[in-house]
Amino acid sequence: MNDFAALLESSGEFIDGQALSPAGVWVRYDGEGRPPVTDGPFAETKDLIAGWMVIDVDSYQRAVELAGELSAAPGAGAEPIHEWLEVRPLLAAPPPEVHGLLALMLLHHARRRSRTRPDGSIVPLADQDRSQWDTGLIAEGVDMAHAALARDQMGEYQTQAAIAALHADAPRVEETDWSRSWNGTTSYSGSPTLRSSG
Repeated sequence: MNDFAALLESSGEFIDGQALSPAGVWVRYDGEGRPPVTDGPFAETKDLIAGWMVIDVDSYQRAVELAGELSAAPGAGAEPIHEWLEVRPLLAAPPPEVHGLLALMLLHHARRRSRTRPDGSIVPLADQDRSQWDTGLIAEGVDMAHAALARDQMGEYQTQAAIAALHADAPRVEETDWSRSWNGTTSYSGSPTLRSSG
């Protein structure tokens, strides 16, 4: 396996790899206030996971080709290992719209205590008691909205999160600073509600 890794290093396709110890334990969360479960299910599969390798290739087909070559590479006793190898892409960063949606949810959730009256009716934004807003969640939502917008792939949720962040940052609704519209974000949406917000 080391020879194969060296070959991939010379081609610039090797990123990292590591053998795993045969000793290990399976752990699973088993509910609040209960100890983790440490034996099962499928504990026998640990014998199949001998190590991992991260490669950087141009295509999925190339990754499969290299996995086939590694399966045929010499192992202990110079015999081909002939093991099944699992090929998986690394989990990519979620699209900016996912962060935009999460930012929007955080910003709305930050206002939850002031959004409804005891009878369940909705309190308009202008009438909400801003001292009840959760400033920690607002800061988290604003940071997430900034990060999503910085990826320069504008979407509906990012637009709404940007508007919610502008509202959340103002001490009073009249003081919302629309000049900070984050590179025209507030004019992106086709929603009539959002068009009228700006």
